[in-house]
Amino acid sequence: MKLNIISKSKLTENWLFSRVGYVSEAFFELSKSALTETEKSKPVMIVSRQHYIETWQLYPALSLKELKSLLELQKQVNIGFSPIQQYFPNKEHDGFDVKTINFSSGLDSLLPPETMLIPETELFNLINERRFVYDIETPKGRLFFAKTDMKGHSAYMKGMINSVTTFKMSIGLPDEIESKFFNNTEFLKLLKSGLLAHSLHKIKNIISYKMRLFIKPKVLHSLYWAPLLTALCFVITTNSYLIYKNNQLENNLIVKGSTVDELLDFKQQQDQHSSLIELLNSEIKTHQAVLPDWDILYQATLEGMEVHQFRKREGKIILRGIADNASQVLTAINNLQQVSSAVFDGVVRKSRGRDYFIIQLQLVKAS
Repeated sequence: MKLNIISKSKLTENWLFSRVGYVSEAFFELSKSALTETEKSKPVMIVSRQHYIETWQLYPALSLKELKSLLELQKQVNIGFSPIQQYFPNKEHDGFDVKTINFSSGLDSLLPPETMLIPETELFNLINERRFVYDIETPKGRLFFAKTDMKGHSAYMKGMINSVTTFKMSIGLPDEIESKFFNNTEFLKLLKSGLLAHSLHKIKNIISYKMRLFIKPKVLHSLYWAPLLTALCFVITTNSYLIYKNNQLENNLIVKGSTVDELLDFKQQQDQHSSLIELLNSEIKTHQAVLPDWDILYQATLEGMEVHQFRKREGKIILRGIADNASQVLTAINNLQQVSSAVFDGVVRKSRGRDYFIIQLQLVKAS
């Protein structure tokens, strides 16, 4: 269902746009016929292009399940507004192209923490043409937006990009493609129509919020601490009972030497309980921890590594990706207690000033 169903009623349309604002260097309201500056932000803010960065990253030889797990982990590591991530299949490399929008840290102090963000350029792609160019007047200045095949490109008019022509040249578009101009009033209409043209499902994919307000780490930790504590309490309680029964049997042997048969029966029950405890202890030891594997991935991302692949092969873990300093990542992983050895698999290659490498590591065998 698209949001344009709301526009069929003036009352519901006014309500929607009273909850949505625009942020550039100031706050603006969308509820009127032109952008009107205001002092307060709205629950949902459309963010000016100046406040975020768009990047594209290729993830080759990766399944969709592995990609989603990796992107979700990257989101959880983020401490500010969550990045917006969109992926597109890349059949040539048997993987995916991922578009990531990262918001500037300045928005943390500018907006309330519960605010939801929508990048303005995500509302411009309204037509089904493979190539088009927009020339838009915004509160920040002239903004150029273009689409080439799947990818969107945007830049403000400044420096070397001083016209639509130079903007087209910078992204490899021919000059004969005509641009469409939007003044300040038309810019507001463009934002509104772009918002209403999206379905509820697509709107969800272009909204950013602060993950830590919705996912509390303490609650997540309780998911695995609760069963561990329960098992620990069970072992302590059972062993305490056995100690008590053992002392009781020894006292009975001293005081009642004539009731040996009865005591032997109690001793047999004690042996049965001991066997049960040994069985439970051995069962607990057979369950290998899963969390150390993810701790390795988490440590790698802390050292600045962009992980492209994380999988097990022949009892070893393979970690593939890019970082500014491959040796620093390797040293950090080797320092982890659960890692017995970690080495580079092949040579470390340079790619645009960064190290592209593969780490092969072996976990410490459980005793």
